[in-house]
Amino acid sequence: MSEIQKGTNTADLNDIYEAIRKIRRDIKLVNKNTKKNILSVECLKNEMSNSNEQIFRLKKELEQKNFDEVKIYRKILILLDQLDNVYKFAHQCENKALIDNLNSVKKITRKEISEINLCEINPLGDLFNPDIHRCISRVEDSSKEHGEIISVIETGYILKGKVLRPALVIVAK
Repeated sequence: MSEIQKGTNTADLNDIYEAIRKIRRDIKLVNKNTKKNILSVECLKNEMSNSNEQIFRLKKELEQKNFDEVKIYRKILILLDQLDNVYKFAHQCENKALIDNLNSVKKITRKEISEINLCEINPLGDLFNPDIHRCISRVEDSSKEHGEIISVIETGYILKGKVLRPALVIVAK
C-alpha cells in the first residue's frame, strides 16, 4: 500500500471516527432531552391528576351546596304555605283587620322572595301547563275554556327558572 493510500485511509478513518463521536454526542443530548421530557410529562400527569381530584371535590361540594340550598327553599315554602293557610282562615272568619294585615305581609313576602329568585306560580285563569301545574281534579264548567285553571289548591314556585314545586290546580273540562 502506498503512502498516499495509507494517508487517505487514515483520513477516511479519522472522518468516520469523528462522525461516530458526533453521533454519540447527539445521542447523549437526545437521551438527556428525552429524560427531561419524560420528567415533564410525569409532572404534568401529576398536576392533571391533582386537578382532576380537586375538580371532583369541588363538584361534590357544589352538589351538596345546591342540595342544601333547595332544602332551605323547601323550608321557606312550608312557611309560605302556613301564611296562605292563615290568610284563608282569615277570609273564612271574615276578619277584615287580619286580612288587611296579611295582605301587607304577603306583599312584603312576595317582594322578598322575588329578590332571592323564588317566584310564585299564580295560574288562576291560565291554561293548564303540565310543566308548572299538577292537576288534581277536573270540573265541568261551561263558562270556562277547556283546560283553564279555575282553582289553585296549593301555590307552586319557580326557583331560578326551574320548577321547585308545581301548583296544585283544578281545571275546567
